[in-house]
Amino acid sequence: MSLKHKVGSAETLSLQFNIVEQFIQQFGQNLEQGKKVWAAKVSQLKKIITKGQSRFEWVDSVLVKAITSGDWVIFENANLCNPSILDRLNSLLEEGNNSMSINEQGLVDGDKLREVKCHPEFRAIFLVSRETLIDQGRDVSRALRNRCISIEFMYSHSNLNDLLVSEMVEL
Repeated sequence: MSLKHKVGSAETLSLQFNIVEQFIQQFGQNLEQGKKVWAAKVSQLKKIITKGQSRFEWVDSVLVKAITSGDWVIFENANLCNPSILDRLNSLLEEGNNSMSINEQGLVDGDKLREVKCHPEFRAIFLVSRETLIDQGRDVSRALRNRCISIEFMYSHSNLNDLLVSEMVEL
């Protein structure tokens, strides 16, 4: 069984360290310099993990990328979205405000929350279908509604079918 396979199949990080250490002890005699380098790296990695200094990398979501690059975003069935997520957009959608804090990312530069600046061409479109509104009994918040322009399209299914049939006949 190869070293890569052994390390990859180990269930915990400590088991992986043990496998690497055993490999260094068994095959590192011919590569004395390599053994010292590997041992130092393993020791350093152990210290970082035991001190709790492991880190994760923040990756911007599609929404954050759209806000900064000026794309348009469509929230279909917005009334079914988690209200806390939509409420985060309220500050960005206020007239005269063009930024939003992303506190989920943590502190940036040691002591500041990240502020995302809104591109002037960014647009958000919130679609709410009457069917989901009636079936689910949920609507978007009043605060979000106050920051949007509301356009209602009223139609009946029979009129829509007649319209589609007449369009097909004309083709």
